[in-house]
Amino acid sequence: MTREERELALSRQLTGMVERMCALLHAERATLFLYDEERHELWSRVLSSDGAAHEIRLSANEGLAGHVMVTGESLRIDDAASDPRFAARFDRETGFVTRSMLCEPLVDSTGRRIGVVQVLNKRGGGAFSEWDGELLDAMRAEAAIALENARLLYDLDAAREAELALADKLKAQHLELQSAFRRLEEANAEAQAALRRERLLRWGAAAAGTLLFATIAWVSLRGSSPARSASAWGAPAGAERVVAIVPRPVEATVALSGRLEPLRMEALTAPFSGAVRRFPARYGERVEAGELLLELDPQRIDVERRDAEAAEIRAAQKVRELETWQGSAEVAEAERALAKARLALDAARRAAAESKRLFEKGIVGRGEHEAAVAAETTAELDFRSAEASLAGVVGRGGEESLRLARMAHANARVHLREVEERRRRAELRAPFAGVLLLPGSRGGGAGAERLAEGATVEGGEALLILADLSSFALAASADEMDVAKLAPGQPARVSSEAFPGPGVTGRVHSVAAQASGGEEGAAGFEVVVEITSAPPELAERFRLGMPAAAEVVTYAAPAALLVPVGAVRREADGYSVEVEGAGGRQRRPVEVGVTTLDAVEIRAGLAAGERVVVPAGR
Repeated sequence: MTREERELALSRQLTGMVERMCALLHAERATLFLYDEERHELWSRVLSSDGAAHEIRLSANEGLAGHVMVTGESLRIDDAASDPRFAARFDRETGFVTRSMLCEPLVDSTGRRIGVVQVLNKRGGGAFSEWDGELLDAMRAEAAIALENARLLYDLDAAREAELALADKLKAQHLELQSAFRRLEEANAEAQAALRRERLLRWGAAAAGTLLFATIAWVSLRGSSPARSASAWGAPAGAERVVAIVPRPVEATVALSGRLEPLRMEALTAPFSGAVRRFPARYGERVEAGELLLELDPQRIDVERRDAEAAEIRAAQKVRELETWQGSAEVAEAERALAKARLALDAARRAAAESKRLFEKGIVGRGEHEAAVAAETTAELDFRSAEASLAGVVGRGGEESLRLARMAHANARVHLREVEERRRRAELRAPFAGVLLLPGSRGGGAGAERLAEGATVEGGEALLILADLSSFALAASADEMDVAKLAPGQPARVSSEAFPGPGVTGRVHSVAAQASGGEEGAAGFEVVVEITSAPPELAERFRLGMPAAAEVVTYAAPAALLVPVGAVRREADGYSVEVEGAGGRQRRPVEVGVTTLDAVEIRAGLAAGERVVVPAGR
């Protein structure tokens, strides 16, 4: 759904709400104004008879609607034109005459004013009652919920579009990285070949020197045979070799560097706005689970709780009133008024009939007879008005009104429970044993301003960080090439100048799915390595923010089949080696794995004990 389609659907929904308000409140007109923060204006979009949306705008402090928007005050006015705040220009422009008015602010779930609802002119020329104001108060809650849901839907669609755009960008970057990785692999292969050629030259020079000295020794001793320089694979350097495959261990690692931080940290936030009454805990000290850390003065939240409780009681009373509405005093009064009007109409009809009879006989004059007929007409109009009034009073207690009252009561109960829960958390206690840190001081850096007794805090503000120092982790950053090799659970070796040696082990705890900005715009992915085992004498040296490094084992094979790098040939469709057997030599396709400085892992195509040929010069 496009933005225009969403806005049109919202306009239709708001138009339906406005029509229901007019029907339930017996009003001539109603308008929902929304607040535009950027332009500081109130605006409303109305639908014409052809289905098109038309927009009207006014300043956010203009007229009675602007007064309600700025102050948050609800208004019930019997004569709007006599109010100095009334903006008469809209009546002059539209020809509509505003008499009575109900005007209330629209408030979202956070208490922020997002618009104004305005109901004009009670039908029949009367004024809006206190009950009308309470009914509008319940209906505006439904309108505010609809507006907030629409806003959340807009935000969700915008986030989804941004996510799709980011996914496309990451896909393009991934393709570029794959291409760069392939180019890097080819450059690495060329470097390995150059290294092998350099190594062969060094071996050849060493072999020539050895042969020269051996020849001199042979000449001088006349009995010795020249010695040969053996390679690491048991064959003369520079010559063709035949190597037997023996399983050996091999592993691939990724090196990371970062700082130590607690594996488990929790931010403790202020449940409501207020002043700090007590702050017995201290930064950097250890606290036990359940220990009192901070207490807020509950004076402000107690006022809010009493207001919420009063609102819940009023809402409950309104529900009970509507549930027994048919037997209420207002309905009974309207029924009595209708009965009186019926009796008066019957008497007027009899008087008019008698007057007609006497007029026809010439006993009474025409003027007296016409007065009797007029009295009958007046009595009939009074009867019809009493009927409409009774229908209106009965309708105020209908199913829709009762449903709105129950919704308002349910909202009041939810709000009261939420306020009571925040009041219950006036005392902040430690959820687990740990050490207190300043907010924002993860890893030992500078944090926010320190708390003190008497300081004022805002609801939702981060006050303390509780760190569990029983378990540490290394927080590091991996580049786009290494992050693809990392996964949670991989083993790691952690080291630092503060605790040298191989005694600290760990495993990858988490790998971020999204990159964070690094130096000079380089992308970095956060990697957390959990320290799983450390001797007590080393663990005592751990400090927050201490630099450390980790070597993550991304691949390990205890019995891998390794062949010299020179034995592997790159073919058009893969890799191959030359195998020497009883039937001679044959070219055999193989599947390669990791590559070390001088060997390649063979994962398929060879078996232990087989012999491969390393050509001369490789």
